[in-house]
Amino acid sequence: MIQKNGYAFPTFVEHEYDYFNKNKRCLNAEKFNDVFEFQDPKKRLCADWPPVFFAGRVGQRQFVLLSLNPGKPTNIEIELYKKFGWKKTYLTFFEWFSKHKIGSPYYSRFAVFLSGLLGLKVFPQDRARRFSLLSQNLVNLDLIPYHSTGISLNFQSNTEHKFNLIRPYLRNLKELVKLCNPKVLFINGAVWQYLLNEIGFIKKSRARVNSRLTAHIGECFSIKTVWFDKFMSSQAARTTNIELFQFGQKLREYLDSGKYRHGKKIKDLITPKQRKMDEKQQRFSEFVNDLKKKGIREKEYREAVTKCNKEHP
Repeated sequence: MIQKNGYAFPTFVEHEYDYFNKNKRCLNAEKFNDVFEFQDPKKRLCADWPPVFFAGRVGQRQFVLLSLNPGKPTNIEIELYKKFGWKKTYLTFFEWFSKHKIGSPYYSRFAVFLSGLLGLKVFPQDRARRFSLLSQNLVNLDLIPYHSTGISLNFQSNTEHKFNLIRPYLRNLKELVKLCNPKVLFINGAVWQYLLNEIGFIKKSRARVNSRLTAHIGECFSIKTVWFDKFMSSQAARTTNIELFQFGQKLREYLDSGKYRHGKKIKDLITPKQRKMDEKQQRFSEFVNDLKKKGIREKEYREAVTKCNKEHP
């Protein structure tokens, strides 16, 4: 660790920024592209943009959100980095994000969930209030600090080589989490399922936010931890603001109760009627996919769908 301006950042972080400032290139972005076989030019990690390990006031906020990697930076971010350097730019991230009215569904939706967790009676409707909430309560940490427009990690091939590359970043992430010392740690996205063992996640309970998104509750680094098994703002999760807000309220009650300490299950928010409808939709989707695989022609396809609807009203 290196102590500067009251913040003890890991040497790993300092070294990465020293390298970028000297070479104007990220240290291992291209290596990640090669090892994880990121082929799409639009989605490869970019070595030309400054790395981002954190966003928010490290060590001063009660919640931490673990993310995979940062998205494409704005011109404002690049300008601030050149003018003020990495510490000030990323410690004040949510402040300048709000000031310049930069949109982010990722952060905006998380603010809705956070408002429920904090005990607000209603969730904020406007961007400024949501980012004020984030600024006062949240630090985001990125496992891989290199920007892209969207990547996913696949460990099904060349597994050992991939884990050897990513493990130093996992150790660095652990140091940053300890530095933040949050009340609760949140992990966002399905990609983390391959990494939960590596970071020592111990599951105690789970709850369904809706029929597609499940929150797995436990501990990581001896900190209360919630892993959302899909990107909570994604199409796959299909969460509404009301669902996120209400789950935040429910989680607040659960984490503060003896139920969490004893590993008791938190009650799902979805109703039996919703569950039945979701199960029907799932059966229908599987039926349609099976027809497509068999190459059923359009007329036969429509007849089969009609038959399925009659058999499963």
